[in-house]
Amino acid sequence: MSHQSAIREEELKNCMNKLLAVLAVVAALNAAAVGFNVGALPDPAFIDTESATNICFAAVPNGMPCDFMATVALEGTATNCYQLTFGTDADGDGSLSPEESDVSIGWRAGRWFIGRADTAERFYSASLPSSGSWTLSLALHARSDGRLRRVRISADGAALFPELAAERPAWLFSRDWNIVEVVRRGDGPSSEWCELSREDRGFRMMLR
Repeated sequence: MSHQSAIREEELKNCMNKLLAVLAVVAALNAAAVGFNVGALPDPAFIDTESATNICFAAVPNGMPCDFMATVALEGTATNCYQLTFGTDADGDGSLSPEESDVSIGWRAGRWFIGRADTAERFYSASLPSSGSWTLSLALHARSDGRLRRVRISADGAALFPELAAERPAWLFSRDWNIVEVVRRGDGPSSEWCELSREDRGFRMMLR
């Protein structure tokens, strides 16, 4: 190899190293801007008992429209339960109490459900086979005044609860939400995961 070829090869290596360093910084910045990951739910102390966690986040700024999305995926059975409950942590203790809870969505006893947490109003899907991999998606678009403009709920790509999409009830979303409680019940191995995102200020969270 000639002296000039060796110099060019060394310059090329230096350029590649600089490029990789820049890409690493960009990736780190993007990761910080996109969101954060939260660890798995704690294992229950006993078989067939409940494990839960609360995650706090910023409420939607006043006068700002937003897109709010939630996805739940799991190995559903006729006995396990996995639910997300959204609400407003009014007392600031980092825990969602029943009186602070607004909406619950998730899987219960072989069916998807969504409903008001403060009343008995619930919407259930048809019962699904005794076991399998299922995914529920909720997508809400709220105007700047907080009213819902669009509601989309689907299960494995098929529309679910069309009456809610048509009526867009006010209880289905609140710009004041700043906490979600995730609860799991069941005696099988944990395989559930959920992803939450909100596009008003780049909020994104994934929980496995």
